[in-house]
Amino acid sequence: MNLSQEQRKKIKDILNKHNIKRAGIFGSYARGEAVNGKSDLDLIVELSQNDLFELTAVKLDIEEALGLSVDIVTYSGLKKFAKKEDFKKEVIRDQVSLI
Repeated sequence: MNLSQEQRKKIKDILNKHNIKRAGIFGSYARGEAVNGKSDLDLIVELSQNDLFELTAVKLDIEEALGLSVDIVTYSGLKKFAKKEDFKKEVIRDQVSLI
C-alpha cells in the first residue's frame, strides 16, 4: 500500500468522526501501484445512515487532509449499481480494510 501510517491515521480519524461503520481502500493505492500526483484514492465505505451529505463531507475532509483526489463508493452502491461484475470482484479482491 502506498499510504503512510500518518495518512492512514488521518483517514481513520475522519472516518470515525463521521461514524462510518466499515471502510477500505481499493484500486492503485491498495495494490501499491499509485503514482504520486496522478492517482486518486479509492474508498469503499458503509455509512451509519444513507446520507449523501455525510458521504460528501467524508470525501472533502479526506481530500483536504491528504491533498489527494478521493473517489468513494458505498458497499450497497457497489452491489446495486456496479454494472461490471469484474469491477465488483476487483474492489473486493484489492480492498485493504481501514475500519
